[in-house]
Amino acid sequence: MFDGPLKVLVTQVYGYLLVFLAAGMFVGELLRTNGTQRRQTVYLLVVFSMLVGSTMVKVAGVVPIYFDPTSVLYSFSGLFFAYSIREHGLLKFVPVAREQTFDEITDPIFVIGSSGHIVDANRAGSQLSDQSVIGTKIEQLISESAVSSDEQDTGVIKLELDGGTRIFSIEASEIVYGRGVTGKIVVLSDITALKEREEELDLLKQVLSRIFRHNIRNDLNVIAGFAAIIRDSTNGETARSADRIHTRSMKVVDQAAKARKIETVLSYAETDQRPLEEYLAKVKQNMPAELLSCVSFAVDDVVLDAHPRFDLALTELIENAISHHSGEEPIAVRVTTDVSPADATIIVEDNGPGLPPSEFAVLEAGEETDLEHGSGIGLWLVYWIVSRSNGTLSVQVSDSGTEVRITLNRPDSTPDV
Repeated sequence: MFDGPLKVLVTQVYGYLLVFLAAGMFVGELLRTNGTQRRQTVYLLVVFSMLVGSTMVKVAGVVPIYFDPTSVLYSFSGLFFAYSIREHGLLKFVPVAREQTFDEITDPIFVIGSSGHIVDANRAGSQLSDQSVIGTKIEQLISESAVSSDEQDTGVIKLELDGGTRIFSIEASEIVYGRGVTGKIVVLSDITALKEREEELDLLKQVLSRIFRHNIRNDLNVIAGFAAIIRDSTNGETARSADRIHTRSMKVVDQAAKARKIETVLSYAETDQRPLEEYLAKVKQNMPAELLSCVSFAVDDVVLDAHPRFDLALTELIENAISHHSGEEPIAVRVTTDVSPADATIIVEDNGPGLPPSEFAVLEAGEETDLEHGSGIGLWLVYWIVSRSNGTLSVQVSDSGTEVRITLNRPDSTPDV
């Protein structure tokens, strides 16, 4: 039925249709990939084009019938292919490297197909079950090893494995290839050590909190009380020594109270949007009248994006400025603002001798060292509040006093157009 020219035509059309289909697949791969894989695809496409081009030239009769360019182009394509293998490990290096990396990762990784079943898993993922995980659903695999958990985070699970109970976080990402989503990758990250460390720190925080709140504070109050009695009932060196005991004891009691405030500050995860005047109202309400009389306020009506207890930072800076004042000049503390469209800077300045630079140097570094330490707990309270407010803290010390600047974002600011 298909003889003569018709057979030749059908054969050629069918053959070249397959050729162009393959070329289209190469072009699609070229558009979807990048890096080394894209370069590898380019090499394959060039070699493929050379071979197809040689046959098309011959079939179209562009060259004399006695000359066949296919053999020549085969030689050039072979050299080109060899070069690509040497330079980029064509069809060898990248796939092997990716497969080895996939298997060497210690966290279980699963490739989920569009049907919801596992189609591939690395070595760690395969070891989660005594049976093959391929073809099963990830939910079924996890439920077989899951243990009851009081974790509030739905992205965290506990699995009973041969080595004991392990805690994993679940992360999933979609696999997008070609025209849409073809599946997803699920990674179980072992966070057992992290969770155990969090529990240890939480327990330590509770123990230290109870010690500061009850044991040490109560004992120091007793010591301070007896020291005050001795001081008031004696004189001379004995009275002076008792007064020093009383002063130091009350200072530690005050630091314990501030440590408790830091614990409260760290319990907040979000910021609030409130007027600055609202924070200052709390400052004025809780500050003794004799201290408040030394402070003047000249601030703008501005809304701040700040920690809910930002008033504690302002109170600490004001009290710190007053307590470090010395000299015959009356104490004068000023609270002012410098407002811009994007942020607001709260400035607390005094006319005292100024704090030593080392006091604030450790705060700028974010840690205390053996050679440079001593910043009071109150300054660390300020640091943590500003840090949790996503703000910045800067200090300028001069002979005329200390100027502390806290810059915070303004939620009511309008972005530039």
